[in-house]
Amino acid sequence: MKKAKTPEVEREHALLLRCKAHTEAEKPLREMELTAEEKKLIRGFVFLSQKPILYVLNISESTTLGADLDAAVAKYGLTEVAARPTPARPRSAARWKPSSPRWTMPKPPNSSKATA
Repeated sequence: MKKAKTPEVEREHALLLRCKAHTEAEKPLREMELTAEEKKLIRGFVFLSQKPILYVLNISESTTLGADLDAAVAKYGLTEVAARPTPARPRSAARWKPSSPRWTMPKPPNSSKATA
């Protein structure tokens, strides 16, 4: 039994073809410009190249930290990576407390406990 072609299915198909062309050009989907409606259409697919990337450099702490970071970009050949557009910061369940080297989980909303 064939599914009927609805306008939403046709929009999704057209968007998936755009996504395919974008990835075939060796560009991650996180860099593809999408409207809010388009994001909603492909949300269920969970493409790996849509996920944000965290780049980490392990450099020593010093009074010239900013200059060290700039130099690290050139030293390790990260110029292309540093030039990529930065997506919005993702939300995280855990928050880093700068004063403490520990991760803390946010407190759950107040909920009334039923007593038996």
